[in-house]
Amino acid sequence: KNLSAGVGVYEQHHEGDYFQMGNDIDFADSDFRGVGVKGNTTFDGIFDGKGFQVKNLTLDGAQKNANGSLNTSNSYWYSALFSMVGKPGKLSNITIAAGGTLEVYHYGAAVVGLLYGTAENCRNYSDLNCWGQYAGAIAGGMPDSGKLTGCYNAGKIYAAHNNALGVAGIAGYVMGSVNNSQNDGGVSMLSTNTKGIAAGIVAMNYGNVNNCVNTATISGATAVGGIIGSVSYYNADGNMNGCVNSGIAVLTAEGLAVGGMVGTGDLGRNSTNNYFDSSINVDGAIYSAGNPAFKGPLYFRNG
Repeated sequence: KNLSAGVGVYEQHHEGDYFQMGNDIDFADSDFRGVGVKGNTTFDGIFDGKGFQVKNLTLDGAQKNANGSLNTSNSYWYSALFSMVGKPGKLSNITIAAGGTLEVYHYGAAVVGLLYGTAENCRNYSDLNCWGQYAGAIAGGMPDSGKLTGCYNAGKIYAAHNNALGVAGIAGYVMGSVNNSQNDGGVSMLSTNTKGIAAGIVAMNYGNVNNCVNTATISGATAVGGIIGSVSYYNADGNMNGCVNSGIAVLTAEGLAVGGMVGTGDLGRNSTNNYFDSSINVDGAIYSAGNPAFKGPLYFRNG
């Protein structure tokens, strides 16, 4: 809580400072809602969780009215254990234990809302409900400089509100890179938003996704992909390399976009060595607006 006040209240970036956990932290009955939440200051230090657990984390970026509906005026962006991490910042070895209450708004996540810096070896086991635009278990949004490596999710990630644009097992909106990460938690876009995206690893990808694995069921009504929900060939990026999906991508409505690897979009020209289970993902690797872009008995290669 002192670190949260330092960043959020006193606007201290902590660049060059090092923090580490020495034991599990239990936030039961605490008013802690994340480092730097509701502020504009990035955490630029180094935080090492040392593999200890963060228990009973509560995130309330999605504020509710008395009748349970979303209060958009009071809801806030980047709800996470760390709201915003700047380019010099690094998070590592953080574990969010099961049993947390994670209700996030735009670009929310269990670990970091907006990642300009680096996140390594972070894990989430809590379920997360997205009421806003994009959300992921580990990172909500990642600009060009953001780099996420060796992370894991086992919590259920879902969105029921029509504000939601994309949910994924690892990161919501990516312009940086996601590497060597795995999702084992189910991902569901329950809303009927016609722009809603669901994916095992990254919902909206303008960056690069490398050596990632999804084993879970991914479902939604619009764009659904085993690894990436929607992708754009942006600034020579939008690539996917060495990824594997053994889970199933399921459309809950007819005639939209689903793929064993990517739901829809223009995959980067340097994408290679990606594999999916075609026995359960019968629509192929990429399925855009009803037109399969790739087919293959066991795998596809684009490059």
